[in-house]
Amino acid sequence: MAIRALQTGTASADQQKMALDYIINILCDTYGNPWRVDTSAKDVAIGRMAAGQNIVHILNSATSSTSSTELAAKVAARRSFKQEDEK
Repeated sequence: MAIRALQTGTASADQQKMALDYIINILCDTYGNPWRVDTSAKDVAIGRMAAGQNIVHILNSATSSTSSTELAAKVAARRSFKQEDEK
């Protein structure tokens, strides 16, 4: 319910915290160990962790005066920089 409320914009402060905690710690397993016997499972775990680390980075580096448009621009810039790096 907390994630649904977050998505619809009706989440209370506690629901927002619950949803982010679930996303960061359970779905992304941000602070877990990505080692797996199977290489493809390990790759998936590393990808999940990277998503969680990006969320945590945004939450920790964003000041309260940063607009959502500015945050989206920063994320897009990071993404395009990484894609150019991979070429």
